[in-house]
Amino acid sequence: GGKGEIKGWSLPDEIEKPLWTLDIPKSEALFKPEVNALLIGEQESDPFLVAGCGDNMIHIFSLQSHKPKQTLKGHTDYVNCLALSPDSRTLYSGSEDGSIRIWDLRSASVVNLIEPHKYQVSGGGPLMSSWHLRSLSKGIEFETPPSETVANTALCHNDLVVCGGNNPYVYVWEMDGKLMSQIPTSASNVFSLAISERNEKTILTAGGASCKINVCSNFKYNDFCLTIQ
Repeated sequence: GGKGEIKGWSLPDEIEKPLWTLDIPKSEALFKPEVNALLIGEQESDPFLVAGCGDNMIHIFSLQSHKPKQTLKGHTDYVNCLALSPDSRTLYSGSEDGSIRIWDLRSASVVNLIEPHKYQVSGGGPLMSSWHLRSLSKGIEFETPPSETVANTALCHNDLVVCGGNNPYVYVWEMDGKLMSQIPTSASNVFSLAISERNEKTILTAGGASCKINVCSNFKYNDFCLTIQ
């Protein structure tokens, strides 16, 4: 959110208060940047958290020490979308500078650049679409109902595409572009999505312009909400 903090809870045991809090480093303007997107990865049994922020940077924290590991610089505007490769070695970031940058996390460098349109990749473009990473060419286009909906954030899970935008819903599609479900949320705008798999359960969380985080276990409706105080 806008406080420059990231909080972690233990589900479903402890939902009244967070287990830990991470602080995004202050920018050159001496204020904490907003956190626009989050995801979790793991390399060599070392889990880490990635945050796309309003200082145009990507901040990576160790979830064991809760300390910063890396800061990725290259975008020239807010970073609002993040995704990881299955081996957690490659990071994909979308920004309001109109680009998708593909990062090698071992060298902390950009290895490829996609510019679908010269406007916000994370919202404001003509349509959300899939891209082939080998050819860097466009694949399927996903139309959000109603047509004026703007996609702020999106991620893939198995054969599903999940998206949040400038209305209080999370949309779930099949890979062929067929809309599977439309999930109401507590936020007027959805800015962040995350999926966690544990104990054979898949949990989808959605956050946005609200003090609540929606938690869903079946990609069809909300199970409960977490409230940030």
